[in-house]
Amino acid sequence: MAAILLSNHTTTKINLGDNAFGERGGAYIGAVIQRNTSLTEMILSNNNLSRDGVLSITNALKANTTMRRLDLSGNGLDDKDARILSEAIKNNNSLRYLNLSYNNFAELSGNYFGSALQMNNGLLELDLSWNHIRLGGAASFCSCLCYNDTLVKLDLSWNGFDDFGTTTLCEALKRNTRLTELFLNNNRLSDVGIQNVAKGIEGNTTLEELDLSHNPVLTSCDGVLKILEAVEKNRCGLMKLIIVDVRLNDDSVLLIQKLKVEKQDFVINYGCKKSDEFMAKKEEVNPFEFVKEYMEKNKLHSSDLFKRLSKNGEFQDSMSTKDFTEGVKRLNIMNAFYVEKLVSMLDCDSDGEIDYSEFVKQS
Repeated sequence: MAAILLSNHTTTKINLGDNAFGERGGAYIGAVIQRNTSLTEMILSNNNLSRDGVLSITNALKANTTMRRLDLSGNGLDDKDARILSEAIKNNNSLRYLNLSYNNFAELSGNYFGSALQMNNGLLELDLSWNHIRLGGAASFCSCLCYNDTLVKLDLSWNGFDDFGTTTLCEALKRNTRLTELFLNNNRLSDVGIQNVAKGIEGNTTLEELDLSHNPVLTSCDGVLKILEAVEKNRCGLMKLIIVDVRLNDDSVLLIQKLKVEKQDFVINYGCKKSDEFMAKKEEVNPFEFVKEYMEKNKLHSSDLFKRLSKNGEFQDSMSTKDFTEGVKRLNIMNAFYVEKLVSMLDCDSDGEIDYSEFVKQS
């Protein structure tokens, strides 16, 4: 396939996702990216790319000036890979869209990607959702947004930023005059974190869409109220606010109704998909219910699902908890909270392995 692409001068977009290229395949693809000047879009998601494969692709990106969109999601990449990729981001100003979601980027990755964005002058969209960028890494990443002048769409959902990660985001939003879409849903933000975001958008006229859904605001919701007040008084440029499953007080609800009348071009999605009773009992749900639902929906036997969960797509008697976790996330069977609970139930002896026999007993 790589050999054909090296001599092909007409194909501009190619989807190679959900294969098992691994290290050698990644090296071949790197050669294509380096030498083919016709390809502008490439999807390489869920390919089990190893570090050497990523290194080959990264080195190619440093020289490539035609690639515009690249998807590396679901490849199990970690902080060491982030360090390699950050060099490509620093040195490539032709790439416009980069998808790095569903990987294992953690705190150090936030530092690497943040510093890379300070140097990059081409990237317009970056997807880092479904990773583990938290604490200092989240704060470091957000502080660097102050100095990026090109990024317009940023997806940081499902990272567990917590309130700490929004402290520097506040300052970044005050200074950044380019970002138009920001996704912070499912990030463990309390009202304190949302208040930090509210302070940041005060006076920001470029941010148009903000998603704060599914964050555990369980007591007050002054942060949401402050955002709504900024919209009402034209102190920000927000045109769309998504706050599904975020608890609202009476003042916020009344102001929403008022905005619907006075600002009909302002879009707001809010409300709870589940009852308060369900939310209170959420942690009691057995994660195997999600597994059963997935198997029924896709008409799979337990062994078929175990194949899909493995890195190479082949059946094996056991797999590591890391591979199992990545597989469940890749197939989007359940959210991160239930994945952790499922793994702890299956790896009852804490040996880091999940046996198929135990999986069958539970499912």
